[in-house]
Amino acid sequence: MLRFSMKTAIDPHSRNRLRYNVLLETLSDDQFHALERKLTRHSYLPGETIIEDEGYGDEVFFLTEGRVRITKQPEAGEEELLALLHPGDCFGELEPIASRPRSARVSAMENCVAYALHKADFEHLLFQTPALAVRLLQVLSIRLRALNNHYIAEQSRKNRQNRQELQTLERLIE
Repeated sequence: MLRFSMKTAIDPHSRNRLRYNVLLETLSDDQFHALERKLTRHSYLPGETIIEDEGYGDEVFFLTEGRVRITKQPEAGEEELLALLHPGDCFGELEPIASRPRSARVSAMENCVAYALHKADFEHLLFQTPALAVRLLQVLSIRLRALNNHYIAEQSRKNRQNRQELQTLERLIE
């Protein structure tokens, strides 16, 4: 698939989406303007993989157009949907922080534009901007809670299904 990336001036629509991104809205105007020069624009087609699970990467992405899906493929079983992200969201922030392989696959659901920030620039921004670091903790906390709730709901659904199958088997045995 064709992937288009470039460092260019940010158009007004994307600038507005970036300015009010869940993380970047904590920056002062001066900090935001300095950050703009460090961002690289990436365009993705529907179905294109942006981040590969267990791959290595050193960029954080800020989504300005389109939607992405975050999925995980267990060793045995179907691919599981972990999250859907929309313009104003960010993704890929865990790996630059932890210096570990990517934890899930991110793919474009439709035409997407995301701006990437290199790991070194992201780390510098975190150290220089306590409000951004606090916001990142808040975002990660919200995502962890949502994932916990999803996990519990999915386990409950599977338990109900297993009980129904067991009841059916018990009736057949009788």
